[in-house]
Amino acid sequence: MVIPAGASSATFLASAAQVTAETIVQTTATAGGNSYVFPITLAPPDQPLLLSCTPARIVAAGTVECAVRMLRPAPNGGATVELAGDLPAIQLPSSVWIEAGESSASFGVHIPAVDADGLATLSAAFGGAAATAQLTVEALKPTSLRCTPPQPLTAGDVPCSVILNSTGFSSDVLLPLLSSSPNLLVPQVLAVRPHTGTVTFLARALPVAAPAEATVTATFGGASVEETLALTPSRAPTLTVPESFSVAPGDPVEFTVETKDPDGLVVILSAGDLPRGASFDTRSGAFRWVPAQNQAGVYRIEFDARNLALLSTSHSVRIEVLGTRPAISSVHDAASWSQEVPCSAGALATVIGSGFTSAPAELLSALPAPTALANVRVLADGSPLPLLFASANQINFQCPDLPAGSRYKLVVENGTGASEAFEGTMSAAAPAIFTVDGSGKGPGAILLAGTAGLAQPRNPFYLAQPAVAGDVLSIFATGLGPVYNPVEAGQASPADPLARLTMPLTVWVGGAVAEVQFAGLAPGFVGLYQVNAVVPSGAETGRGVAVKLELGGLDGRTIPSNEVTVAVEAPQH
Repeated sequence: MVIPAGASSATFLASAAQVTAETIVQTTATAGGNSYVFPITLAPPDQPLLLSCTPARIVAAGTVECAVRMLRPAPNGGATVELAGDLPAIQLPSSVWIEAGESSASFGVHIPAVDADGLATLSAAFGGAAATAQLTVEALKPTSLRCTPPQPLTAGDVPCSVILNSTGFSSDVLLPLLSSSPNLLVPQVLAVRPHTGTVTFLARALPVAAPAEATVTATFGGASVEETLALTPSRAPTLTVPESFSVAPGDPVEFTVETKDPDGLVVILSAGDLPRGASFDTRSGAFRWVPAQNQAGVYRIEFDARNLALLSTSHSVRIEVLGTRPAISSVHDAASWSQEVPCSAGALATVIGSGFTSAPAELLSALPAPTALANVRVLADGSPLPLLFASANQINFQCPDLPAGSRYKLVVENGTGASEAFEGTMSAAAPAIFTVDGSGKGPGAILLAGTAGLAQPRNPFYLAQPAVAGDVLSIFATGLGPVYNPVEAGQASPADPLARLTMPLTVWVGGAVAEVQFAGLAPGFVGLYQVNAVVPSGAETGRGVAVKLELGGLDGRTIPSNEVTVAVEAPQH
């Protein structure tokens, strides 16, 4: 600037940019070799609070870091800034503290999974001043649904998966499914673990008479994805047989097995093991049998129709030959259906036969377990045993409390008489794991501990979810041998004190040894054992991962159980 001649001063204008905090600017004037420095203090506008968050967009769920800033340092004694959010589920502190002399403080905000896109507004307030910040919240959504059916898809299980748009959610999510056709069954809802990006499940295709389509739809967060499957009629031959017969000795059983091939191919009929005296003509399909007086019992005969393309269909026929008194056909452990060693002390077993009772089937309804159900009893060496179920052909009972190696005679008795004795030998232990279908094979009756869900693939028939490493499995079994704090026959096992195993137990899950947290009688039940074991990190993954128990015997040998399966999936983070 220029100072006019004869003047000693001049004025000028300075422009200042907006600042966010009080700032001192040093200004220098120089003339004739002399300099003068003077300060100019710049003050922020009248906006004492600022609020910001990073990132400003959340997909599905997550946590963001936010900061509140005062444009002047906090006064002596500090400042309490009140915080709030407009989403009911938003998680943030109610206030944040700024130390005296400081101008900012940070805090975290967690947004849980939401079911619709939207904006979350955060607010900060102090001393009459306020600031806001907005977060864009995108709902958890399915982005694709894919199934890999066998080709052609005639009937059976179909593996499917749903891909989600994020793994950031930290709580369980229920994902609804819908099928457009009664011929394709899907779970009504999928239970999804936190941080899971891919959700697998099984659909079940039912046989169709004509080509058809079925669409599976997954909906969540305002978005839907779908997959359409083509259902094809089976090219296997049809097979028609009667379901069952109930006859007296001497009464003939006659029927014809009928078959037809959809493509007109030649079909060959066959039958499994036939009862003594029975005949089956593979050309005409004619079956005939006149049971003898000593053939009372239940028989199941398998028939098969196979065409020249090697496609086949099988069905079985159940024939019960009534006796004048109860007849025992076989005795099994109640879980694996092994006949090798059906009984150890206090274990559960099943007797199969005919003529046990004419009364309706009856299930245990109260404890202690009674020694008679449906007007029938089971006696071991003359002493009645606790019963859990009784019908005309099957009785579930608790084995007698006898030492290992003892011989026993088992008799079924009703109002018309008693059966011939079944003779067996007691075992120290006969471990057997229960299964979902009661066959002793395939998916085990194994829960994710603390839930009602089975550790199985998600499916249309029962609540299930695959386990992951670190989950605790509750394995239900029988025949695991003696316990500390023994329980009287027919009585429920107590919860306090627990009846723990006396024999060492090893649990195998997916080829790796699992940590056992508890092994003993299941509280509240008769003869039922429970083993809680942790899925090891080295376990195999898949829909059919093997689970087996091994008891350590007194002679150094191990006693293995049947092998069943669970579903184990790799953890997703």
